Amino acid sequence: MKIAIRDASLEPKSPEDLKEKMELVDVNIFELYIKKDITTAWGENVLFPDKQEELAVMLSKLKLKICAGLVESHLANKDCEPEIDYVVKASQVLLGLGVKILRIDVTSNEPDNAKDWQEYLPIAVKVVNECLLRTEKLGVEFAVENHGTITNKIEFLRALLKEVNSPRLGLTLDTANFYWYGYPLSEVYNIFEEFAPYVKHVHIKNINYPESEQEKTRQIGWEYGKYMSLLSQGNINMEKVVKILKKAKFKNALCIENESVNSKPIENRIEILKNDVEFLKQI
Repeated sequence: MKIAIRDASLEPKSPEDLKEKMELVDVNIFELYIKKDITTAWGENVLFPDKQEELAVMLSKLKLKICAGLVESHLANKDCEPEIDYVVKASQVLLGLGVKILRIDVTSNEPDNAKDWQEYLPIAVKVVNECLLRTEKLGVEFAVENHGTITNKIEFLRALLKEVNSPRLGLTLDTANFYWYGYPLSEVYNIFEEFAPYVKHVHIKNINYPESEQEKTRQIGWEYGKYMSLLSQGNINMEKVVKILKKAKFKNALCIENESVNSKPIENRIEILKNDVEFLKQI
């Protein structure tokens, strides 16, 4: 199991700039952010095969590898066609780059709570199946992230995986989001074990809630901005998480997503991410 970083966390200006920043963090694997206009985090258009080939050659020269692609898709909504098209085009990009996994999001215009997940489910199933159908010849696999108020609901994830029932659909496991959603800490590990066999991609991050709050069922997103933390300082035992993933034969990289860096200058981001990388290497 190797370590990766989200390219968007480093705000690269070019592949060369990304390489320099990744060297400072001491990783050579990254998650490729594909924007809705099918450009990269540094603004390069990769819609067409020749551009994909150019990027693939450049990354090879720089000795950089991609663990997965990421799109901010809002699939399950009334106007889903542009979102499906976004996912299909991003899948074509990944095929051109020799990448197998695409992180997707099925949530959009969702309620403030997850009470209506059963009404939301058939829409999500239909649109995910359509994405699978339109990309069948591409072979790209989709990883739905446990993200927001619907896809952190374990009943929703169970039902989505069961009803779609495709080996090309799995999860981007965000290690903090179930905890963010309000599940007690001890229950989070049980959730990890249940869904580990479906994990195709990982966003690894942590939260450092006070001891008095760790085993409570908290309000969704409770004080997240205050308590998001370094991997080494949070409540979730990352060594235990890694063991769960290894037991499930997870082979992809652990992709660090530390949201505490988002408001910080790039120099501070690099130091924080470097700390996370060093911690993961130790375990």
